[in-house]
Amino acid sequence: MEFPLESMLWSADLRALQAGLSTIQVDFLDFIVRHPEGLSPEGFGALTRRDEFMRYPMQPWPMFLSSAKQRQMADVARRIYDLIRSIPQRVFGNDPARLADFYGIDPETAQRVSAALQATGGARGLLARGDFIDTPAGFRCIEFNIVSNLGGWGHAVWADRYRQVPLIERFLAESGVRVTCTDPALAFFRNVVDQARHSALDGEGELNVAFLVGETQSAAWMEYVESAFRQARHEQGGPSQGEVLVCDVGDLQQGPRGLSWQDRRVHAAVELSLEEVPEVLVAAQRSGRTHVYNGPASRVLTDKANLAILSQMADSDLLSREEREVIRVHVPWTRQVAAVFTDRGGERVYLPDHLLEQREGLVLKRGYSIQGRDVCVGRFASAAAWEARVERALEEGGWIVQERLEFLPYLFQAPAGGVVPHDVVWGLFVFGEHYGGGFTRMTPRDSTGVINAARGATEGALLEVLDAESDGLGR
Repeated sequence: MEFPLESMLWSADLRALQAGLSTIQVDFLDFIVRHPEGLSPEGFGALTRRDEFMRYPMQPWPMFLSSAKQRQMADVARRIYDLIRSIPQRVFGNDPARLADFYGIDPETAQRVSAALQATGGARGLLARGDFIDTPAGFRCIEFNIVSNLGGWGHAVWADRYRQVPLIERFLAESGVRVTCTDPALAFFRNVVDQARHSALDGEGELNVAFLVGETQSAAWMEYVESAFRQARHEQGGPSQGEVLVCDVGDLQQGPRGLSWQDRRVHAAVELSLEEVPEVLVAAQRSGRTHVYNGPASRVLTDKANLAILSQMADSDLLSREEREVIRVHVPWTRQVAAVFTDRGGERVYLPDHLLEQREGLVLKRGYSIQGRDVCVGRFASAAAWEARVERALEEGGWIVQERLEFLPYLFQAPAGGVVPHDVVWGLFVFGEHYGGGFTRMTPRDSTGVINAARGATEGALLEVLDAESDGLGR
């Protein structure tokens, strides 16, 4: 097996790049140089288990983040979330007709979205995960999914399993490094307690949260979420009584006090289906007696057209100077696909012609789509295939085009062993006012156009290096 890691680390540029994550990231790579058994996937058995926490193949090496890097990422994720959730009101006045026209939804759906946004205080407290790329031009947001069915919730369990790998355990012991992770489940329940207090639901002395999954969950899953729920109630001064309920949406009952299940009041419900939100949840959210995560508002808020709006608003008076700077630094050039003229790099271009002429530097995406479906990266498509996709996008509507971003090359274990630079996407959670940590998805450099676990990417944990400045990252 070729062993290029040591020569890679002699490169001042590559070494400085890894150090940008943390000095411990470089120390870990130096440790692998001294312990080349770490180049083989065989020594990472704790990461091969497949269950409800780990559904996809894992990258054997973790990513070690400094508190400064983690804070930077958390701040960017929160700011983009706040900008996107403000769009329906700020740009469209939360008017159902204008929402229907822009997002291509029927009037009834638009009415439900508008009512849900009003009921949640402009999407206050909803669940979200942004996808980011670290580029030579900075940390850029390529998607923002404001939905409840988000992958990566079990990240705290991943972190524990990484620490169970003997080689990683040895590195931590020898280096004296202490690591933690921001637990998405804990951040979610902190948000639930906050939202209950905001609407005075916590005055009942009880707070029950229903996960609408329609099937029994394992004892390990129940222990994980129940422990996080207890801790959040204790930390946030929430009700001392409360349960995590697992049920089917069809078993819920609507009454004058809101939703209930088996005579237990449901104060918050998490709809973990990607299907249309049932009317019983819509009515419960509208009444204000039950918080529904996320409800009908997701249809508009998770549409990638929102990034096109932000990209085009970079100089708008609707935004503060600080907000315009966030967009300039963190939102890539993005436009809705249409037969229109637009601006690109200070030039006026006719978008259909620009799409064909600049294929290798562009990415086409359907605005409302998940798991990397309906994504076409021009660099990895033939000219004929790209032209066909452009024609389809122009005909159907509801597509966006985005500039293709250059990944910074981070070093991780190769699928068959050894080490190669990887293209990395960070998935960062935001739950209301709470940063929920994140995880990585990655592939060897330039090996694929779409980095998604459902399409072959590996997932990895973010281990946060503890220091005197580290407390409270997830709050």
